[in-house]
Parts: sequence; structure tokens; C-alpha cells
Amino acid sequence: EPFLSPVPRSFIELQVNLISSEFDGPTLKSLEIEFFDPIAAGALAEISPTVVVAGVETEFTYSLFPGGLRDGGFDRIEVESSAEMSFVSLRVGESEMTLTLVPTERGFRLDLPRAIVDENLVELRFRTAVFVDGTRFDLFIADRSTGIARQRVDAGEASADVDSESSVVRLPPATPVLATIRLSTSVLTPNSDGVNDRLEVTFDLMNALAPRRVELTIFDLSGRLVWENARETAAGQQRFEWSGQDAGGDR
Repeated sequence: EPFLSPVPRSFIELQVNLISSEFDGPTLKSLEIEFFDPIAAGALAEISPTVVVAGVETEFTYSLFPGGLRDGGFDRIEVESSAEMSFVSLRVGESEMTLTLVPTERGFRLDLPRAIVDENLVELRFRTAVFVDGTRFDLFIADRSTGIARQRVDAGEASADVDSESSVVRLPPATPVLATIRLSTSVLTPNSDGVNDRLEVTFDLMNALAPRRVELTIFDLSGRLVWENARETAAGQQRFEWSGQDAGGDR
């Protein structure tokens, strides 16, 4: 059964469970493992910046040094994260490379027009907003011609100009749970004249790894409850919209 080592390792540890329905104990007669050499045994990557303002779209640089590159190199790069990313550019050495961008379930894949066969610094830029402290960005390389599984790249010193040696992005310690609350209008007059009849509330929910209950409640000037709505949601930008009608359909 195929399995993938996260990154190149010198050793492998296996656990074998032997179960028998007979009186005699089970016996393991042989064990065969077929393995492939890593694409780049000394590859390291690091992201910058590593601390950002929560919920604010930021441009990141992912630096990759493909140390110990084997013959044939690699022609595919993938980045995966829980954050939604937008690719900006890819530079190899001093040259920017044209490529094919393929969105994936957890990020994006870059299919290169030619293999990277030299140990030149690779700089990948993308944009995203981070809503969870400790968000990981994993980088993988692969050689499409071999069909061998991709290789995840360890975090470490890839560039002398970057001081992070990390693939994790943090938020400031004082980051609030709710931030950047925005109202479509400061005065709501639901009288069906087409002006300020509806209310849209957007905000950023931070550090909610699992779905949490978020509730929006609206009162009139006398303190009477006129509308409420609740949902289960995880970290990210949230949006509530009220039509201006109360529970009975009146404005």
C-alpha cells in the first residue's frame, strides 16, 4: 500500500498488528519496502512576513532553496493552507517564470514550462488574509515526468535575505475575536423608499478553528427586539444582511 513520507528522512518506523483466529500465533515471514529518492534531499523553504495584522490582505513571499537536487529536477510547485490564497508571481533566480496556475482544494498548483534543475533561489509570491493564529502554509515540489508522489519541503533557512525559517504565520497576541465591524449604513429607515431600507453587517471572526455560534441581534430605539439571526461559522470574514422587516414581516 503506497504511503508518503512528509519530507525526506533517513529512517522509517513501521507498526505491524498480527491477528490470528487459530491457536497458533501469527508469523510475519517477510516485509518488502520500495522507496524513491527525494527530489531535493536538502530543500528548505521559509515564508515572510511571519506576523501580520488579522484579517488584512497581505502579500507573502515563500522562498525555496532546492538543495540536493537530483537529476531531472522538478517542474511542479504546490502550496496548501487553510487560508484562501491568490497567486501573484514566481521568480527563479533573476528571472520571472511564466506558468500554468491550477486552483486546488486547499490552495494552488503551479505547472512550470521547464524543470528547475539548478539550485537557484525560487521566490513565490501570493496574497491572502490570515484569520487564525499559527496558520500553516505547506509547500510541495514534484516531477511530473516520473509520476512519483510529491515531496513536502521542510521549513528552514532558504534565503539570506529572509529571517523566518518558518512556514507558519502568527497574529499579534492582542488580536480580538471580532474585528473590523462594518455597517452598510449608520442610520436605518426601513420605510420602503429605497434609501437605507436594508442593513448589511460584515466583520472578521478570528481564531475560531471549529465552527462557533455567532448571533446578530437588532433592537429599535425603544429597546424592543426586532430581528435576530444566528449561524455556526469558523474564522474568516462574515456577513449578515437584514431586510428591515421584523419577525412578523412589518417594517
